Amino acid sequence: MARPQDASLPRLAVGCKWAPLENSEAEFDATIEATVLFPEGAVRVQGTGRAILELCDGRRSMLEIVAELQKQYILVNPVRIREEADQFLEKLQEKRIVDY
Repeated sequence: MARPQDASLPRLAVGCKWAPLENSEAEFDATIEATVLFPEGAVRVQGTGRAILELCDGRRSMLEIVAELQKQYILVNPVRIREEADQFLEKLQEKRIVDY
């Protein structure tokens, strides 16, 4: 699978969705695990992975997602942010959880 390009618009794949959070306050707390449901099962995401995936709404380009992540993680090298976001999304695309 290929990594996302600058103009790619990552989004959850067809048939995938966020599981409802049990606590409505949890949607604002990135330290709480969130779950993505997909046809073959479920995957829990938290921390940076959750921050990346929540930005994948099909409207933001990869460049916009990385720019937003740079605002959230100002002490991290921007090149590293892009590399890790690319690797994370590529793995999710291989599992058919994300399309771009």
